[in-house]
Amino acid sequence: MQSLGRNTSSVWLDFMVGNKECVREARRIDLQSLISTVSAKNDNDIEQIELDLKRNLGRVAHQIPPIRMVLHSWTILNSGIGYSQGMDTICIVLYNYFCQSNSPRPEHDALAALGFVCRVNAGYLPLHNHDRAPVNNAAMFASEIWLEVSATHPGLGDKILPALECFEVFALQHMSVCFANLFQKDVIQTVWGYLFRGEANGADRGLALKMAARRCRHLVSASVLHYKKLWLYGKDERQSFQIWGNLLQMSDSDAVKSIIDISIFLERVETLGGAAQ
Repeated sequence: MQSLGRNTSSVWLDFMVGNKECVREARRIDLQSLISTVSAKNDNDIEQIELDLKRNLGRVAHQIPPIRMVLHSWTILNSGIGYSQGMDTICIVLYNYFCQSNSPRPEHDALAALGFVCRVNAGYLPLHNHDRAPVNNAAMFASEIWLEVSATHPGLGDKILPALECFEVFALQHMSVCFANLFQKDVIQTVWGYLFRGEANGADRGLALKMAARRCRHLVSASVLHYKKLWLYGKDERQSFQIWGNLLQMSDSDAVKSIIDISIFLERVETLGGAAQ
């Protein structure tokens, strides 16, 4: 596993956790003793965690024990929330990052940061069977993408308009995990490096969450603009959407860096009041 360099683990922790005392407190937890307290009320969560880890880490089985420890610890510490599918995908990205950035305690840092990432786009997860909020949020997301793209390239806005329902489905599939289930593992850290860059005023977690959520939207708009020729010259908007999604899944580091550059531009424009708020 390639190292990112000494002491770079603090970069994400500064944004996701902010308070260094919280990080120190998390690192003091005896995770082995904690997970030994798992009870029968956690059985459903534990069973689902095992299924998800075997599915997503079957070829890298050596990562299962530490990530299992993080997720079991989360479940115990957050029994009122519990485990949701997708948390494993987030945890894998976090754990790999903290290992590569030479964190002294990668499992503890992943646990400290997990709650933040889960909360960035929590509005896309239903709280109960009749919860319509995620669908409504996805519709709002698609409209905001259209507004942002149209403000930058009016002709392109007309092209994606018939595919807005597809963008709603996209939001429900990928937003809650901040694209961890979309981009390849060798570029997802670059994507998250954009989403979670900066200190966001230290302890102001609300500002940091809003900033990361906005950047998720900018990233999607930027990816549409990056692949604009596909949309402008394609004859079937829904087919163009499918191809666009496949291109995102196959994006290499150069494509991702280009998308992030456009995202930063869109973020600057919005900050100046020139795009959808």
